[in-house]
Amino acid sequence: MRDLISIGQFAQITRLTIKALHIYDAIGLLRPVVIDADSGYRYYSITQLPMARRIRLLRSIDMPLETIHAVLHAPTPAAMDALLHEYQQRIADRIAKDRQALSLLQQLIDHQADDMAFSVQVKELPAGFIASIRIQATPADESRMIPALIDELHTYTTQLGVRCHGDPPVRISHEYSEDMVDTEIAIPIAKLVAGAGRITSRVLEACSVAYVVHVGPHADLWAIY
Repeated sequence: MRDLISIGQFAQITRLTIKALHIYDAIGLLRPVVIDADSGYRYYSITQLPMARRIRLLRSIDMPLETIHAVLHAPTPAAMDALLHEYQQRIADRIAKDRQALSLLQQLIDHQADDMAFSVQVKELPAGFIASIRIQATPADESRMIPALIDELHTYTTQLGVRCHGDPPVRISHEYSEDMVDTEIAIPIAKLVAGAGRITSRVLEACSVAYVVHVGPHADLWAIY
């Protein structure tokens, strides 16, 4: 027992609470080396300090316990690295969402006297041809993918000589939820083409559209919707 640390000392050294250590034990994240059969006292080894510090670090960035368990018990360094990068992307997505919220609040502040910050107009669009890629993804993934999808469509249609250079790209939302979107990213073309891989072409029917002219970065387009 001389080489072991009581749960109270272990909590003091690691700055983890005793309650937290009980939880980590219950879920198999960090178990004591010894539990005294008579007293029920829990003892930890000094060799467990690095693991405890990693747990405390990951909890400080709000990583869920189940994710921490997966990270610290990953079968390979590559698997651990993949999990850490995945959580890093989740934080980046959350930051992007918060920035969007700040941008919207600023617009509300700047246009408090207006019923609407943008001038919405209606026009008739004639039927036309489009080349498109349809995807199903999370809203955050879709936002990241759109520029690359447009580049892919531009490259393909330019090679075929059917790209309409003066017309902007189109985003067609087929279905939307907070978890998943079904979206078609398209660009106008001069005529129908055979398509290749995930790129297809079709007729976009004539319709009435409501529209707003936006001047600014692509990242701010969401506020117009």
